[in-house]
Amino acid sequence: MKKRLTGLELSEKERLREIDILKFTVNEISEAKISAAEDEEIEKEHKMLVEHEKLFRYVAESREELSESTAGIIPRLKNALNASSAAAAIDESLLPLSERLSNAFFEIEDIAELLRDYVLKDNFSPARLAKCEERLAVIHRLKKKYGPEIDDVINHQNVSENRLAELENLAIDREELKARIKKMEDEVLKKASALSDERKKNSAVLEKKIEDVLKQLGMPEVVFSIQVKSRKNDSGKPVCGSYGFDQVEFLISPNTGEPLKPIDQIASGGEMSRIMLAVKSVFSDSDPVDSMLFDEIDSGIGGEVAVSLGYHLQKLSKIKQIICITHLASIAVNADNHIRVNKIIENKRTVTRAEKVDNDSRVTEIARMLSGDQSANASLEHARVLLSKRGLNG
Repeated sequence: MKKRLTGLELSEKERLREIDILKFTVNEISEAKISAAEDEEIEKEHKMLVEHEKLFRYVAESREELSESTAGIIPRLKNALNASSAAAAIDESLLPLSERLSNAFFEIEDIAELLRDYVLKDNFSPARLAKCEERLAVIHRLKKKYGPEIDDVINHQNVSENRLAELENLAIDREELKARIKKMEDEVLKKASALSDERKKNSAVLEKKIEDVLKQLGMPEVVFSIQVKSRKNDSGKPVCGSYGFDQVEFLISPNTGEPLKPIDQIASGGEMSRIMLAVKSVFSDSDPVDSMLFDEIDSGIGGEVAVSLGYHLQKLSKIKQIICITHLASIAVNADNHIRVNKIIENKRTVTRAEKVDNDSRVTEIARMLSGDQSANASLEHARVLLSKRGLNG
């Protein structure tokens, strides 16, 4: 509706100028009172009037050849008809030919009568010729301006009349549209305000849940805040546009004494991954995303925090597909499948290879992650213990 209103918001000067142009156009075409195919009909009549002298001479000559002299076709046909009738009276086989000749005689005689009538009713008038030429000039001028065809001229008149009515009723339409927009704005703002109240109420609950998970993920002093502000126009009035009613922003203070700042301005890559894991954990039952990728989630952590991180990833993986890139064994042991990524040199070029590890190779790789020594008995035993808790050691 607002887009439509914008289209109607012409300046008064521009509106009046367009009205004047449209009125002139409509009057010019309507006063001409043209009709479809009228130009073709008048052009035919004009051609006959221009060549009237030739036309009259040809018709008169044709009639004369048929009946005006003793040597004409009709008198001679009549003689032939009398002779054929007499012959048919003697030989009946000639009767069909006599009948055909009779039909031809009466047909040509009728043509001669029609030609005579055409000559007698001739009403050539120089005034009529002038009127035709004047009418053709009007039609050609309109076709040149609004054509190219006469149907285009008629269509242009209809379009102009509709646009004229729209502009003349613009003030009324504009006020009605403004009233409808105002009513809908009030309804939208009422519903948006109620939704915003619910959002603010639930944001406090969500803050606490996400913050609790973050503290388990190696951020013990973290403060997590959700800021909900209403969008406002230039005059400070709340508005609800195509981006909604509220502006929602996640703020975080990772350490004691640090002010709350937007996540995208302060969080490191590892912190961002943990925040995402916390959010996804809280929303695990309702989040429609099926697969998640975590990179650098173990950055700057170890010990109990890494164990807790692995626990949350494992818990989330029961309902989502989790792909996690990690260097910590305490996180890796929680995975159902393991893929080792190596860089090697082949033919003097560095290439990256990914290979699946399982069974003994899985134990060896976890041992390497634990101590850097994949052959040490203590590391191998520790790896088996960790994997056995997940049922993945063999």
